[in-house]
Amino acid sequence: MEKMYTAQEVADYLKIKKTTVYELIKRGELSSVKIGKQFRISQAQLDQYTNAIPSSFGASAPLPPTGQPETEFPDSVLKMDYLSNASGLIVGGQDSSVVELIKNQMELTPHPVPLLHSYTNTYNSLYSLYFEKIHLALATFSHTADLQTVYRQAAPFLPGTPAAVLHIGRYTEGILTAPGNPFHLHTLEDLTKGTVRIANREKGSSIRMMLDEFLSARHLDPSSIAGYDKEYMSGMSAAGAVSAKSADACLCTSLYTAFFPELEFIPLGLASMDLIFRRRDLSKTAFEAVIDCVRSDSFKNSLQQLYHYQTKDTGTLL
Repeated sequence: MEKMYTAQEVADYLKIKKTTVYELIKRGELSSVKIGKQFRISQAQLDQYTNAIPSSFGASAPLPPTGQPETEFPDSVLKMDYLSNASGLIVGGQDSSVVELIKNQMELTPHPVPLLHSYTNTYNSLYSLYFEKIHLALATFSHTADLQTVYRQAAPFLPGTPAAVLHIGRYTEGILTAPGNPFHLHTLEDLTKGTVRIANREKGSSIRMMLDEFLSARHLDPSSIAGYDKEYMSGMSAAGAVSAKSADACLCTSLYTAFFPELEFIPLGLASMDLIFRRRDLSKTAFEAVIDCVRSDSFKNSLQQLYHYQTKDTGTLL
């Protein structure tokens, strides 16, 4: 039988953190299998990954990008015509697993179009779409009941730009904390108790925007939340901080319970993930292919089975 490794064993071998291994799995860069609630990596899967990176790993080897957002673009970047020089469609977004699913589906089409992933959060993806640096923005908005609400939330990022919204799916957002929920966390307001240390996400991520909108609407001081000023650049690193007990809680999706089954997840509500692009591109062949892929049964089944998305409205276009 082929040797199977735990995430910790792979981390030790590659001389990286265990949370980085989980990040690689989530982003589709390291293949794995799920046995019960645990992830395992086979020797063949590990070899496939190591053969794709420089032979010297550890501190001297370049690790995958963490997705740290840019809050502004230099003039030289703004003037660069990315779209006309791209060899495929550029998709901005932080959920690599969904981008990878769409990419795999696109490869099955008669005339496949390459999908290039720009790892940026919701705010920066929409910002890039407005400045025409990407073709599609994979954006997430919390507590959105329908596509009309998504459109209204995205519109301020795209002034004067008629947009189309293609629904991907809905998933559960909530609070990840220690077993037994020792701080009795049930709402966002419970995070303002002052005694709870959170692992906060970076500005521009959908989770961070949800928290900041909540605090602003209730005139609550962010300084009332311990750990608010310390930012984590991905959901995996925030959840890892809770697992390592350097934080008491973080806001994230239910997906991370698969990576940290020892932690407790308190659901808060549903978030909507959608592909947003310029309406003028609707009739272009490449965009029609993306729409067909998202509407396919195999894509919907993968979203349900692998990531537990709600797919009742997947493929709906506004």
